[in-house]
Amino acid sequence: MPHFRNRVNKPVFVFVAAAMLAPSRAWAGDVAQIDAPPLGIVPTTATLSQILKEHEAAVGRLAPGTRDTRGEDWQFDKIGLKGSESLVRSGSDYHSIVTEGPLTEEYGQLNGRRWHKDFNGVVSPAQSEDYTSFEMLIFMDVLGDAADPKYDVKVLGEVAGAQPAYVLEVRPTGARHPEWLFYDRQTWLIDKAIRVVEDERATVAFDDYRATKGLKQPWHLHYHSGGFDFDFVRHSLTIGGSVDPAPFAMPKSTFAFAKFSGDTALPARVLTDRTFVFGGWLTIVNPTPSIVIRVMVNGRGLDFGVSAAQPDSLIDLDVARELGLSSFGQLLHAGGEDLSYDTMLGEARIGGLTLHDFALRATRFQYQETYQTKIVGMLGYDVLSAGVLKVDYVNGSVVLSPAESFNADSPIPGASTLLVEFDSGFPFFKGVINGHESSDILLDNDFDESIIFGGFAQRFPESVPELYTGKEKAKASIPFADSRRFGSEVLVWTASVPEIRWGPAHFFDLHIVSSTLPIRRGGHNVDAVMGGDLLAFFDLYFDYPHGRVLLKPNSVFHKTWKARQ
Repeated sequence: MPHFRNRVNKPVFVFVAAAMLAPSRAWAGDVAQIDAPPLGIVPTTATLSQILKEHEAAVGRLAPGTRDTRGEDWQFDKIGLKGSESLVRSGSDYHSIVTEGPLTEEYGQLNGRRWHKDFNGVVSPAQSEDYTSFEMLIFMDVLGDAADPKYDVKVLGEVAGAQPAYVLEVRPTGARHPEWLFYDRQTWLIDKAIRVVEDERATVAFDDYRATKGLKQPWHLHYHSGGFDFDFVRHSLTIGGSVDPAPFAMPKSTFAFAKFSGDTALPARVLTDRTFVFGGWLTIVNPTPSIVIRVMVNGRGLDFGVSAAQPDSLIDLDVARELGLSSFGQLLHAGGEDLSYDTMLGEARIGGLTLHDFALRATRFQYQETYQTKIVGMLGYDVLSAGVLKVDYVNGSVVLSPAESFNADSPIPGASTLLVEFDSGFPFFKGVINGHESSDILLDNDFDESIIFGGFAQRFPESVPELYTGKEKAKASIPFADSRRFGSEVLVWTASVPEIRWGPAHFFDLHIVSSTLPIRRGGHNVDAVMGGDLLAFFDLYFDYPHGRVLLKPNSVFHKTWKARQ
């Protein structure tokens, strides 16, 4: 989280950017070992008030009336990936440009309206903070923790060695573990901070303090945890200067990576032979259709899925390596784990659609759709936003059309409009579940089953009664909407919901899977997912450029559902 914003749930946010890049590990010891103070600490006569008073004097402060603006430039090396970030802000408004090798993305906010422009030039509104940006400021946020009156702070002692320092133990409100701050005995500035991240100790070292308008800040910081090293070096800093607010405003998408002419039929298939097993007594044979697109890369045909709720397109790690796709220097393995990385396809063809310098995320992804079809990637929000994608489940066809041909309010006769709100590439819409309104319903054709999740189920348990009374809830692994991987084992049951209204559909006595699992996407706690099992009854028009999805009932719809007046 940027240091200039009000801190909310800070113990969760500090160091989270680095933790997201590192593979999750289980700590070999117990909580007592994790929370044990650093080694080499001996008693000291220095008091807490003395240390904090001397530190405050050493850091200094800005002159009263200094304008709340900043401009700064950083360079970084994150486990071998070199890049830069420039950040300009005025109050809570900001614009950040992050470059990794040949890839560039931007973040911004103006008057509370936050946005992100991805490596492919595709823009999405955003509600939650994105930890890809501001990592160096997140790490620096810990510098003021000991002075926070809400936190418990005590003097543990001091350490000798090359950097003699006083050590304070800080327990942020709500944090599971303490953190330790090392105050240099000569300069009274913080040399080091130690914190527990993902059940491992993480250390951030600070040095090269420089004063700008009376305020001293580190110009170099180094993060280390579990074999991972991030290094950040500041190259410039201005405080209190004039700032042009124009770059803070959300720009338009460029789509320079995608080229096509007119309505373009894509090489697509709709597969339906899939089984989704919950385990125990509850088993569902699921004929939900899945959209598969053939992508040609270097003369090789690859099968990609299509997901309305995948913010960035993905490719499997092994396939990326076979194609020789660059990691731009990032470390690929650590501790026996594969690490995900951003990469680029110089050119790819999808029928008449050509992708140039197409960025996507290489991650452990592939799964077997059928015996003949292996899905090795996913096309998401970045590709869908390039035009209007029509999916005809009955005839198994997919057509991409220019956004301009859908400028009318009702461009498709007989179709209903489902307005969607994008949050970091995730499409949400409003609906009513048994009389309870929700704006946190996620649209995802790639989710096999429509599901009501734990947030709603726990708030309104009477709305999701079990269809099979007397049966125990089954345990299941629920697939997540962004990668088709399986999540935590949770309790699931088939609920008989009296009424659900979303989009053009008004369902009565709908049998729908429910779960105790709470999930969060973007800035939303997801109440439900409208998945492929219900979307398959419509011709779908993913009109992302106009913020909507058009749904026209297909021939299967009226054969399946009975109308009720």
